[in-house]
Amino acid sequence: MSDVHGKEQRTMTTPAARATTLAYVDAVHRRYRDPVQPDGFAPDWDDRPLAHTHHPGATRIALPLPAPAAAPTPAPGGGRTLTTLAEDLRATIGVLARRRQIDWNRDLAEQSAPHTPRWGTGSASGGGTHPLEVYWAAGPSAPVPPGVYHYACGLHALERLSTLDPAPAVRAALGPDGAADGHDQFLLCTVRPWKNAFKYHNLAYHLATLDLGSFLASWELTSRDRGAGHRPRLWFDEEALGGLLGLDPDEESVHAVLPLDWHTAGADASRPAPTAPTAVRPPHYERSRTVRRFSLADNVRRATAQAPPAEPAPAPAPAPAPAPDVPPAVAGTTTPLPVAPGAPAPGTALATLAARTSSSGRIDASRPLGAAALAAVLGAAFPHPPRSGGFVEAAVAVRAAEGLAPGGYAYDPARHALSHLPGDPLPTLTRDLYGLDNYDVAGVPVTLVLHWHPERAVAAHGPRAYRAANAEAGAAAQRAHLAATALGLSSGIVFGIDPVPLDEALGLTAAGRRSQLCVFLGLPRPGAAALDGRLA
Repeated sequence: MSDVHGKEQRTMTTPAARATTLAYVDAVHRRYRDPVQPDGFAPDWDDRPLAHTHHPGATRIALPLPAPAAAPTPAPGGGRTLTTLAEDLRATIGVLARRRQIDWNRDLAEQSAPHTPRWGTGSASGGGTHPLEVYWAAGPSAPVPPGVYHYACGLHALERLSTLDPAPAVRAALGPDGAADGHDQFLLCTVRPWKNAFKYHNLAYHLATLDLGSFLASWELTSRDRGAGHRPRLWFDEEALGGLLGLDPDEESVHAVLPLDWHTAGADASRPAPTAPTAVRPPHYERSRTVRRFSLADNVRRATAQAPPAEPAPAPAPAPAPAPDVPPAVAGTTTPLPVAPGAPAPGTALATLAARTSSSGRIDASRPLGAAALAAVLGAAFPHPPRSGGFVEAAVAVRAAEGLAPGGYAYDPARHALSHLPGDPLPTLTRDLYGLDNYDVAGVPVTLVLHWHPERAVAAHGPRAYRAANAEAGAAAQRAHLAATALGLSSGIVFGIDPVPLDEALGLTAAGRRSQLCVFLGLPRPGAAALDGRLA
C-alpha cells in the first residue's frame, strides 16, 4: 500500500474510529452493569506473562546502580547523561524493592512465596501488571553506539535491538515539530497488551493508558530535578515508529515519545565498543504458553492509532448546551485553598519515587485530612497553567477535611479553590460501590475523582484524544500520589469503583462527563507492619 493510499484510508475510517472509541469508553463506564469480559473468563495465573520483559538474544549494556540515598543532580546546563538516564529509568519504571505488608489485600501468602513476590516500583501500575515498555532511541550524541535500546527493567540493563541511527526516523514520525526541535535522543513508550490483558481482559487497554500517564508524571518529576525539559508527544505516526522498533502493532505499539535534553559535554565514560549488526530484532521471552486476544481492546487500540503526526487544532466550540460542562457551584460557597509549599520538594524525586506505595486500606478514618495537605496535593495534581491537553478535571468528595463541610466539590486550578457542588456524593461512596475489598470506601476522608468529556474531546481531537485524556488522568493521579507520599499521607489510586452512580451523585452525568479513576487520600493508620527490601 502506498503512503498516500494509507493516509486516505485513515481519513476515510475516522468516523468509524471515533464511534469505536466512544463505544469502548461507554463499555468501560458501564462495566459493572454489562460485563466486558468474555463469558467464562478467568485469569490463568499459572500461565501469566513475565512482569518484566527481556530479550535473551540481545547484546546488553549493564547500567550503573545509584549510590544509596542519591539525590538527583542536574548536569551543568541541564539535560541527561548515561548515568542520570540509568538512575531515572530505574526510579520511574525499574524494580526498586521487594515489599511485603499486612493490609486489606489478601495476598500476603503470595507476597511471601519465593516465586510470586510483590515488587515495588516508582510508577503506579494497575494491578501491578506493568504493561509499559521503554526504548531509548539513541542518536549520534549518545555515549553508546547509535541504535534502539530496550530498557530491561528487571535486569537494569539496556538491550540493543537495532544498530541504525534512529533519530531521523523519530523526528520524521513527529511531524514538522519533530524536525524543528533538533533532538537526537528519545524515549519511546510502548504498551504490550498481554502483560495486563491476561488479568484484565478488555479493560486492559484502558488501564494501560492510565499507566502511561503514571510513568509520564514520574518522568516529569525526575526531569524537573535534572533541569531537563519534559515535552511528551502523544500525536505521531504510530505505524512508522512501530516499524522502527520491529513491532507487530496488535502485540505492542508506541503510545508516547519523550524527546530527551542530552548533556554532551564531559560525557559519562568512553563509549562501549560497537557490536556486530543484527539483521532481525531478537524476540522477547514470552513465558505464557497461550496468548489471548480481546476484541474490544484490540478494536479501540486500532481506532486510536489513527492520528496525524501533530496534535490537531481544537474544532470550533459547539453551541452552549443546556447542561454546563462542570456542575454548577452553589452561590457563595467557593472556598479558596491555602497556598502550600510544592510537593515533592526540589531534589527529592528519587527518594519520593522509591518511597511510593499504595495504601491498600491503611488510611485512618478517624482523623481528618489537613487543609494545607489537601491544597498541596491538588496543586501538584493539577498545576496551572496545565501541562497537557486540559481534558481532565477533578471533583473532590470530602468526608473529613479541615475547614471543609462534608460533600462534593469542583476543583478550579486557576483559582486554587473548591466550589461546592449540589447534591451529596457521600451516601454513594460505600462498600457496595467498590468491587474489591482492599479499601473501606466509606472510611476514606477525601476522594479525588478525575473526569473528562469524551464526546467533546473525540469530536475536537479525534480518537487519539482518548489516549491523551487517560494519560492526563493517570499523570494527575500519580502527581497526587507522589505529593501525598512526600507529605507523609496515605493514598491509593483506585479504578474499581462503579462509575455510574458516582458520576450521577457528583452531577457529572448531566454535564456529559465520565469519571476515569479515583485517588483516596488520608492520614496513615499507626502501627502498620511492612517489609521494604531495597535492592540497592
